[in-house]
Amino acid sequence: MTSAIRRAVTVTGAAVTLVVAAACSSSGSSSAGNPQAPQSGSGATTPVSVVTGFTYVGAYAPLYYGIANGTYKAHNINLSVKSEAGGTITAGEEVAQGKIDFGFIDTSAASTLIAKGAGLTVLATYQPVDDMAVLTLSQSGIKTAKDLIGKSIATSPTGSLGALLPAFLKAAGVSNSQVKMVNVSGQQLQTSVITHQTEAAVGYAWGQTVTIEAATHQPVTAILYSSAGVDITGYGLIVNSSYLKAHPDVARQMVAATSTAVEASVKDPTAANDAGVAANPALAKDSDLSLKELQIFAKEVDDQRTPGKPLGWNDPATWTKSLNIINKYMGPIPTDGSKYYTNAYLPAS
Repeated sequence: MTSAIRRAVTVTGAAVTLVVAAACSSSGSSSAGNPQAPQSGSGATTPVSVVTGFTYVGAYAPLYYGIANGTYKAHNINLSVKSEAGGTITAGEEVAQGKIDFGFIDTSAASTLIAKGAGLTVLATYQPVDDMAVLTLSQSGIKTAKDLIGKSIATSPTGSLGALLPAFLKAAGVSNSQVKMVNVSGQQLQTSVITHQTEAAVGYAWGQTVTIEAATHQPVTAILYSSAGVDITGYGLIVNSSYLKAHPDVARQMVAATSTAVEASVKDPTAANDAGVAANPALAKDSDLSLKELQIFAKEVDDQRTPGKPLGWNDPATWTKSLNIINKYMGPIPTDGSKYYTNAYLPAS
């Protein structure tokens, strides 16, 4: 069985919770009822939970690296990580419902949920412009959005990739009726292309491209959403808004620790990936793939830094463009960025 296909079937339930801390809240439950974070250096830690949008991929390595190298502990946080196989929308909903404290997911997914009234706040955006794409084997001859006309595309309604596919198609001059959308779970997206069930699938250029190429030994073409002007904010840290109001000090420590962990992962992706793989032993055989994913993700994070601002800065202009795109193609939604994000909890530059 190929690595990519094995990845797709590793999780058999709705989600797998990976508890990577010695004393944390119960699996899948929120720690929102816990007290504020202790003073730095006190030795006491606060249980905190965070959810990711899929099972382990390289972009999630910073969370595990921060646990392994003591970054979260140094910020008085005892972090547990839950991997949500249902996709980024589902992960965001869990945070909004108070089941999980924080999310490390696409901020565009959070945007769509916030626009619908979900109690979420984006605290940091580490990937200002996402690399969402439609992926296809290069041998298919599909090179542009127009080439997708008449073709089948695997998509998932529970993730931001699928939610924004219509926006990409419309921006590229292709109507939904001109393609065949095949709804699958988030974990079956890449498998659909690998097994030729569909001619294309939505995915991340930093992630699924690597695993599809490894499984098929064929080059992959990634038609970026941004190629049609759909510049959507990418991965970042979100929080349940009620939790933020009740525990601002914990949120501040969580942002500082996560930013430090992301920065460390950019500088040493190999060590970061080793930590991620160690916490997800079932995926050990895929360590070379997740390292490539992380290297691509780390480069995007490094290349997209806002000059003179701390890592994770929510750039108002970038957010305005992203919200206007969502409003145009998926709206109507409020386009006032203050309803979605805050920079108040970021560490000093």
